[in-house]
Amino acid sequence: MRTGVPMGVSAMLATKRIRMRTAHLRRLKSGLLVALGYILSPLSWWNDAVVNLPIAYAVGSLVSWVWPRLFLPAMITAYWMTNALGLLLIHRGAEDLLRQTKPRPKRREWLLNLLVSCFYTALVAALVLGGILKPPSFR
Repeated sequence: MRTGVPMGVSAMLATKRIRMRTAHLRRLKSGLLVALGYILSPLSWWNDAVVNLPIAYAVGSLVSWVWPRLFLPAMITAYWMTNALGLLLIHRGAEDLLRQTKPRPKRREWLLNLLVSCFYTALVAALVLGGILKPPSFR
């Protein structure tokens, strides 16, 4: 059955549609990575109370179930890992979205992120050492 469109043009249009669909899926995946990374990263002011601290507390609690003395180190490690994962997800998603050029991260931005992470880590440690955050009792 002929539609009036030459065969080569029809195949070319189908290939173009597939490429467009793939590009949309890539942008969607990259955008989701950036959004999830932002939620986990230290770039949002609210994420610690809502996301990172509960995850860190859960990891610390699980570890303290087996090794009670490791609650604080496990909690701090999990907290740092959620922040680092957030930054990595943002980087990966943005890299996919802006595939043409790779801007180098500025030293000042990395230093600021490190200082913010250190501040929050000291705050969490102070909360645990001050008795405000306590490991759960499994006995």
